[in-house]
Amino acid sequence: MTTDVGDQPEATWEEGWSGHEQAQLHRLAKLPLAEKLRWLEEAHDLVRHLSAQKKRAPSGPGGSFDSPR
Repeated sequence: MTTDVGDQPEATWEEGWSGHEQAQLHRLAKLPLAEKLRWLEEAHDLVRHLSAQKKRAPSGPGGSFDSPR
């Protein structure tokens, strides 16, 4: 596996974690601005959804995302 993703096909899956961060940054850098903004909006929606879900979670044993079971 090579860590230089510039010549790898888009469908290539990096083996393990080495090089994954660089490959992801390279893929994101190639996106047009409109796609980056869409990605950012979707990520923000996900964060808001998860935050709201966490606030609705029942408290008590096993009812919180932060407490170990």
